[in-house]
Amino acid sequence: MTMTWPVRIFARGDVAAASLLWSQRGAWWLTLVAKAHAQIVPDGELRLGSARPLLSDEAYEPAGTSPIAPAEIVPATGPAEITVHGYAYGHGGTEGRLRLAVQRPDDGETLIDKRIRVVSQDSAGVPRPFDKLRVGYEATYGGLGFDDNPIGMGHDGRRQPLLQPDGGALRPVSFGPVPAVFPQRKRLRGSLAREGLKSPVLVLPDDFDLAYFQTAPSDQRADRLAGDEQLLLEGMRAERAPLRLRLPGLRAVARIFAAPSRVVALPLDLRLVHLDTVRDHAALVWRAQLSAVQLGVDLPDAAASLTAAVQLVRGAQEPSWPGPPHDVAALERWGSEAMRHEPGAGDDGVITLKGEAKAAAFGEGTVVMSPHDGLEGTSAGVAQAQPEASPAVAGGLTHGKR
Repeated sequence: MTMTWPVRIFARGDVAAASLLWSQRGAWWLTLVAKAHAQIVPDGELRLGSARPLLSDEAYEPAGTSPIAPAEIVPATGPAEITVHGYAYGHGGTEGRLRLAVQRPDDGETLIDKRIRVVSQDSAGVPRPFDKLRVGYEATYGGLGFDDNPIGMGHDGRRQPLLQPDGGALRPVSFGPVPAVFPQRKRLRGSLAREGLKSPVLVLPDDFDLAYFQTAPSDQRADRLAGDEQLLLEGMRAERAPLRLRLPGLRAVARIFAAPSRVVALPLDLRLVHLDTVRDHAALVWRAQLSAVQLGVDLPDAAASLTAAVQLVRGAQEPSWPGPPHDVAALERWGSEAMRHEPGAGDDGVITLKGEAKAAAFGEGTVVMSPHDGLEGTSAGVAQAQPEASPAVAGGLTHGKR
């Protein structure tokens, strides 16, 4: 797969790749992003599938206000993150427990262990059996005037939230990415409007806090992901058994050809793991970046002169690279050109995906859009595959028979 803007990238095998040029306080940076798509295999290792396009903005379901997937083409800043999209399953009960845990296999260190309590009730506070509940910010603590979650419930004192912390005071709890339109994230943009983030060449003002690009809740972040961690997810499958997964132990590596005699080797860090338990797939996203000084070029003017090659390797496997390194024909033979992705936004915030990429992003019939910069516009954002019937819900809750 080849991506041609702003830097030409050749990607080998089942991996999508993109680049991002950005600057702040006079310094220019080039970020490389690689993504693998995998199938969720219960009690097994994630199974690598065909490459799917990278997302330049968060994705939404029709009329949804909680993202189903975070933006992927962003600078490599902050800790690694794990996010989850899906439903809590109640099996006809009135309460449930959800859990997301991440553990290293070598020393057993627990990186993340987060638990959420599900309390099913009607608008009068009477317990009601439920079948499933969308695990999103609409069903947890918040409401108008509450910056940490203005689309939630309970802040006005009229109703208890359906998703609650498993112990401690009421606060917003979810496994999904925090929406970019929430005030807690909007403040981090400083003086930059959200439209200013839609270009693959970003000029960030001094008051822009790079923590904006951290979309997972703070208790779903880890200093580092090695890529072979074990994951446990409870309460988010129609089957009652917990979902146990292993990351596939892959590494993303790149080479940047900056001049006829200059080749820069660049290992990418696993920065994002996103699980979609509705569609039983996962996205693994690696990122890394170099400054213009490290590259020895004048950015952004010299970006068109750069070429990069990206591939995935397993464990200690050594990557193989094309040669001679600056031979474009050799790179084209080495990396396929099955799909192209040009990050950016057209009218109404539509993320443009070339060829078959649009259908490949989430499945057949997919439309990918980004919401307007304001809560009143979030219903326009869609990202749908395999449309489901829309049952009658109360706060996102699907009720079973009493």
